[in-house]
Amino acid sequence: MLIYKQQTAQNIIEIGKRLIKVKESLPHGEWGTYLKEKVVFSRQSANRFMQVAREFSNCSALSNLQPTKIFALLDVPSEEREDFISQSHEINGQTKTVDEMTSRELQKAIKEKKQLEEQVRIQKESKYYNKTIMSYLRSFKLRL
Repeated sequence: MLIYKQQTAQNIIEIGKRLIKVKESLPHGEWGTYLKEKVVFSRQSANRFMQVAREFSNCSALSNLQPTKIFALLDVPSEEREDFISQSHEINGQTKTVDEMTSRELQKAIKEKKQLEEQVRIQKESKYYNKTIMSYLRSFKLRL
């Protein structure tokens, strides 16, 4: 079973690579027709396969992951992805690795990561604006 699981990740990458080659070889405007008639993929599905091929072709950590997890990991920035996969995450009060999580738990962990990053960004901006305003007020007070 593990061999088939590993092959699934490899097959997703290979399908993506082949889709990239075909898309590059087709005349402009023929991609949608090709997808509909030859491979029965939506554009969105084809784009996800191609994105996996581009971003995961050298990632050995995918070999044990289900396709839904592989596609979910596309939402983690590529420069952070390997660390994210190798680390444990707290999900519903339990510490789990990406491999141990369900697909829903992984999606939740990714969403929580993004929310935390957004909160940090907002706090940094808020501190910057507060300093700027205080500096402006001080300079204004000095002029009076």
